[in-house]
Amino acid sequence: MTITLKAIGDICEVTDYVANGSFKELKENTEFESEKYAVFVRLTDFTKGWNGDYKFVDKASYEFLKKSKLVKGDLIIANVGNPGKSFILPDLNKPMTLGPNSILVRPNHKLIRTKYLKYLIDSELGQKLIQSITTGATQQKFNKTNFKNIQIPVPPIEEQEKIINKLDKTFERTNNYKLKIDESLINAKKLFLSVLDKEFKPKGNERSQLKKLSEISAIKGGKRVPKGYKLLDKKTQFPYIRVTDFNNNGGIDESNLKFIDETIHNQIKNYTIHSCDLFISIAGTVGKSGMVPNHLDGANLTENACKLIFEDNTHNKFIYYFTKSSFFKNQVLEKTKTASQPKLALSRLGEIVLQLPPLEDQLELTNKFIEVEKYINTLMSKKDALMFELDLLKKSVLNKEFSHVE
Repeated sequence: MTITLKAIGDICEVTDYVANGSFKELKENTEFESEKYAVFVRLTDFTKGWNGDYKFVDKASYEFLKKSKLVKGDLIIANVGNPGKSFILPDLNKPMTLGPNSILVRPNHKLIRTKYLKYLIDSELGQKLIQSITTGATQQKFNKTNFKNIQIPVPPIEEQEKIINKLDKTFERTNNYKLKIDESLINAKKLFLSVLDKEFKPKGNERSQLKKLSEISAIKGGKRVPKGYKLLDKKTQFPYIRVTDFNNNGGIDESNLKFIDETIHNQIKNYTIHSCDLFISIAGTVGKSGMVPNHLDGANLTENACKLIFEDNTHNKFIYYFTKSSFFKNQVLEKTKTASQPKLALSRLGEIVLQLPPLEDQLELTNKFIEVEKYINTLMSKKDALMFELDLLKKSVLNKEFSHVE
């Protein structure tokens, strides 16, 4: 097999994004010449799997951007932030133009196939070549000229087709396996929600009573820090919990936890939360709930959330599972005001009702929910491990294939 080294610029048309002073993004679509133009939101939307989002532009920007109109099959490569990340444009449902932090590569198909180049860029060999032209400490980037000068191995077209077909088949199998894993996890989560909905659906039951949240708990809001005060990254004795710290598993994500000093704490010390309370977000992302761990007992709570302090005959974990049910979520939706920012007033939250059984039944049901949740978490852990192994397999196959053409 004859392999020649060619500069990318000699076998591809390469265009980079050039900022324009008149560039203006619009919040909604605008029509020009019966066409609807847009730039895609972020490169990460494509690298993670495009979700169909767009940013629209005004007429002046349209005139500037239309010269870089994209078509199905174009290869887009990130050149700022995450250099070398690439994707091939799918079949577009509306005209699009090249967005920031990216370059457009259109190979000469008589010399090189787009998918061969994409696979090459994704391989260890391609990433080494990208790194060789990448600069910047705080933000890594490379320019179009240096990219065009990269020398890459180019086998004959028939050999490129063989490499593409082999990798396509391998990746199709691994992607199908990933889809099956995802499907199993989705079905398990649906099962869990159906169990919750079955137990929390109002029904005639001599052992249960229909209660408002305000009847079984004291609902207290959090408190914002004084205007102009900046939360601290440095750890103090006084954590300040924000809605952004609420994770999806009913706990706190401490990876970016903020703190306040003693002076500010003394000003808002009456707005703390304890591990026996239940927190619920009431602004922005409404209805997110959970409990703080013991080591965060007494932390200050944001004004965008509240805490529920329960009576002795109510189990906090049982109410937490209630907040995961459709019955709770539907009531939250009905009672939330959506102006500039969704907001749920404490009085409206207190009006939400649930079927409350005796404490011993709450404990029994809670243990049942915990077991189902443990099963789902086990599946998630297995999924993460399998996904990691599949990604390693894909990289290994990719790198092995291009080790033959170096």
